[in-house]
Amino acid sequence: MAAASVAGYESRQTLQNFSVGTMSAKDKLTIIQYIEETRPGPHLLPQNPKKRAQVRMICDLITSGIQPLQISMADICLVPQVYNAARFKVDMTPFPTIKKINDTLLEVEAFKASHPSCQPDTPPDLQS
Repeated sequence: MAAASVAGYESRQTLQNFSVGTMSAKDKLTIIQYIEETRPGPHLLPQNPKKRAQVRMICDLITSGIQPLQISMADICLVPQVYNAARFKVDMTPFPTIKKINDTLLEVEAFKASHPSCQPDTPPDLQS
């Protein structure tokens, strides 16, 4: 990904400083864990220690930067699903993030060329 895109991504990932009393943090998980441990329920973590550990492992995985800056298999799977949702008139307004990702991917030449409506065996009424 271009340096400008990486810089733009990083600038959107900053979190304002969170302060409660004398405690201050910028890390999302630190903030969530602090709230979990200092506020009455409902709790975000299960009471069972094994399940708590599993939730923490998943959170660590998600916040460790697994969201790539390059196109992934997930992106390749997303575009045809959104295409079919539109084809079957599914209301996608409740999913603005999916729409934004899909719109961005459709600007990539490989996605334009491989779009379902551009395939030689696409029925005429579905071609764009």
